[in-house]
Order: sequence, then structure tokens, then C-alpha cells
Amino acid sequence: METKEKLNGEELVSVIMPNYNGGKFIKHAVNSVINQTYKNWELIFVDDCSTDNSLEIIEELRQQDKRIKVYKNSENKGAATSRNIALEQACGRFVAFLDADDMWYSDKLNQQLAFMRQNDVAFCCTAYEVIDAEGNKTSDYFPKKEIFGYKDILKHNSIGCLTVIFDLNKISDVTMPIEAARREDHACWLKILRTGVKAYCLNKILSSYRVHQSVSYNKRKMVKYQWNVYKNVEKLGFFKSVKYMLSWMWYGFFKYRK
Repeated sequence: METKEKLNGEELVSVIMPNYNGGKFIKHAVNSVINQTYKNWELIFVDDCSTDNSLEIIEELRQQDKRIKVYKNSENKGAATSRNIALEQACGRFVAFLDADDMWYSDKLNQQLAFMRQNDVAFCCTAYEVIDAEGNKTSDYFPKKEIFGYKDILKHNSIGCLTVIFDLNKISDVTMPIEAARREDHACWLKILRTGVKAYCLNKILSSYRVHQSVSYNKRKMVKYQWNVYKNVEKLGFFKSVKYMLSWMWYGFFKYRK
């Protein structure tokens, strides 16, 4: 049911958070939402059959703040499906994404939504900082452009998932393609930009992206997942797929280098 409630003139933001065994970082992630200066939000947390103490932690947080809604998958479905399950429950005009190991600056929603209103933007991203497992800053990431179209994001995914906000009054389908395993966010941006929508970047650091041992470090697998996006999801020809694959690898090599 679409409610899109307002609170003191602020329209509702639905924050989508999938989780699998993120117990070590959940409090940091959720508290970064609770501490937002923008208060009209709902956090939709979907646990993907965690085997750690994730559910105990999120239930404790939910008891303290009823804006947190908790859902549990009956079987492990992956991040894309978990995000889509959360999207089905979303009631806000705006949708934002935050993984259970990342964090937002306290003024993230306020600044980004103001930028979107002032510039009539449907799809917005920002710069972000990179932190390690202990929360120490290792680098900054500033997208190279202020406006991104479909071909720009084919070359390289310059849009961090934790920075994205969509206006559902302007974009109706923001679901993640489940066939794009481990690259569902990139495939989602491409799906939307393919329609002619542009992504606008507020080039301020408003989030912290945590890099720790994960699939991102298995380069061989990441190449396979990225090839799947070009060849099977976007259905590009072989030579175009190779062209964009090489571009993706080149930009990726330098992405977090100072």
C-alpha cells in the first residue's frame, strides 16, 4: 500500500538494508540512520538466514525505535532478492540503500534530498569515503562526473549503492535484477538509465563504505560476474562486451587509489 506519509513537511524515506551475518557492524549502520537529522524515515531490514547474532542485535534496536521493520527470509536468497523483498514493503516516496556494514554521515539524507528537490532530480548519488574493517579511513571516492547516462555507467560503475536515493514519483521500478549475481546494483542503475533517466551526483562525501574481506577481493569471480552483466543481462554483443569489460577493469584498477 502506498502511503508516502509526511512528518513536519518531510516526506517519508524508505531505507533498504539487506543483511547476512553482519552482526559485527549492524549497530554502526543502523545508528547512522537513527542519528539522521532528517527524521521521517523507515528502515526495512531483511535478514537472509544469518547464522550469527544479527537478529538479536536488530531486534534489540527495533525495540528502541519502531521506525525499524524487520523481515526474515525462510531460506538464503542473496542480497538482490533481499533488497527486492524490502522494496515490496517500502511506503516512502524516496528509497535509499544502506548495507549492514556501511554507514551514513548524520546529514546525508537532509543534504541529498535538498539537492534533489532544488534540481528536480529522480536519481541521485554522492561521493563517499572508504574505511577498513576497524572503521579507519583509507581513501575517498569522488565520481568523475556530475551527470551520468547509460553509456557512462556501462564503462564503469561510478555510483556507490550506499549513496543512492530514488524518487519513486519519477522512477517506478527500482528493483534489483536477480540474474545479475553479485553485480545487481550496477545492473539496476543500467536498467534505469537505459530509459533515458540521468543520475546526478552531489559531489560531497556523505557516507562510509566499508571494505573488508568479501567477494570484491576475488578478482576472478568479479570478472565473471561483470561479464554476465554485459553479455547476459544487458545482452551486448561479444565485441561490445569485451570493450566495456576492459573499460571496467581499467577504471576499477584506479578506483580507490589516492
